[in-house]
Amino acid sequence: MARSLPLATSSEPHIEWPVLSKKQHLDITVLEPDQILTSFLTRTECSNLIRLIDSLPLELTPPPKRGEATRVNQRASIQSSSFASTLFDLITPHLPDISSFQKHITPAPVPVLCNSNIRLYKYSEGQYFGQHYDESVPGPILPSKATVVEPTSPVPPKGNKKAKAKATPVRGNPTWSEWTILIYLSGQEDGVVGGETVFYTEDGVGKNKRQREIIAPLSRGTLLLHRHGKECLLHEGRLVQRGTKYVLRSDLLFGQP
Repeated sequence: MARSLPLATSSEPHIEWPVLSKKQHLDITVLEPDQILTSFLTRTECSNLIRLIDSLPLELTPPPKRGEATRVNQRASIQSSSFASTLFDLITPHLPDISSFQKHITPAPVPVLCNSNIRLYKYSEGQYFGQHYDESVPGPILPSKATVVEPTSPVPPKGNKKAKAKATPVRGNPTWSEWTILIYLSGQEDGVVGGETVFYTEDGVGKNKRQREIIAPLSRGTLLLHRHGKECLLHEGRLVQRGTKYVLRSDLLFGQP
């Protein structure tokens, strides 16, 4: 099991994020109904993000706790609601219709924002992320657009057209993560060998059941979006045999419209 870091409530650090351009068209490849791959960032945008990662004080992942997958890489976690908003605005116009796994909620939940916990990963030769599942994490409570306005007194004073009133907000809308966002900043084009994200599923029934691998190629600038939480497939980040693998990670959060 891989535990995602929760959204923090502390003040956000000042980070000079590279500018990412709005894309007019992205070719979408559906590896499986719950794995979507698309070219997303330019070579220059990837290089700028890699320079940012290399300028940060990265930490080596600690030894796994009981029940957790083994992960060996360097990483940094940065809270940035502004960069998360940029990602959401750049990604979501190009996505096919994706439904929520919360089928019992009405109206049906939809993507509303990206996780502001931006994770930056660096995998050197010999590093990897063992087989695991990504957990769903709670997001922020979004304010409701509706408010209930009540006068401070039952009857405003005579002739007073500006009666004081207080606004009581309606209960906010909760959000939660359903899809992992992985953006590969380096890949085969940069001499990286290994490091692919591989999903495992089973085909057939009974004695005919066989495990099948779904391999997302490690290509610079591509974005891999895969469902997580209770509908997550077992997956891993294979060992990097040569080169350096850089990854930017966030999550797609759902909520009621």
